[in-house]
Amino acid sequence: MTHTILSVDDDAAIRVARNQVFREAGFEVIEGVTGTDALQLASEKQPALVVLAIELPGMDGFAVTKRLKSDPQTASIPVLHISSRGELSRCYP
Repeated sequence: MTHTILSVDDDAAIRVARNQVFREAGFEVIEGVTGTDALQLASEKQPALVVLAIELPGMDGFAVTKRLKSDPQTASIPVLHISSRGELSRCYP
């Protein structure tokens, strides 16, 4: 059984490189660029994991995670925040 990862990052070069690693490890990868993409794709596809950039256009990764965790349909999906810049860490069970 292949697990699906939703990978969301607005930096195309970083997203492509990261997703190549996930695919080579045997995961199916769904890609998004914005927070809106993340919300829509998580709801529609129900991935096993969301790998979410903190800095996104419009809605940042923290706001996306709050919305995912407040929706019963997506609340149980684990979210991994990533950043190419220093950022205070926050934990979302």
